[in-house]
Amino acid sequence: MKHKRFERIQKTIEERFIKNLEILDISSKERFLETFPNLWKKKRRFKEHVNEKINKRHLPKKDADLFYTKKIIEVLAFHDKVIIEKSRRKFQSTYAIEDNWAVILSEKGK
Repeated sequence: MKHKRFERIQKTIEERFIKNLEILDISSKERFLETFPNLWKKKRRFKEHVNEKINKRHLPKKDADLFYTKKIIEVLAFHDKVIIEKSRRKFQSTYAIEDNWAVILSEKGK
């Protein structure tokens, strides 16, 4: 992929993600955990995903939602690699990777 095109795609995804972050309510832990799933493509899918991660022992059972949201933010803040994937249907995803964790941002920044 050409360097300018890569930068444009990454910038667009980041801008959309930052806009989506505006919906987070960080006034309390409870409000944060209530609003964080809005960053997911499908809000209801967040809890299902957390449960899958618990079952695979990727997350602790206690405070799994909080642990997972903190881990996602850590990966986004301290990632050491970004991968942009484009499929034939023009769908694009960005992967921020740190150690063995990856956070996927869709073209809509979710």
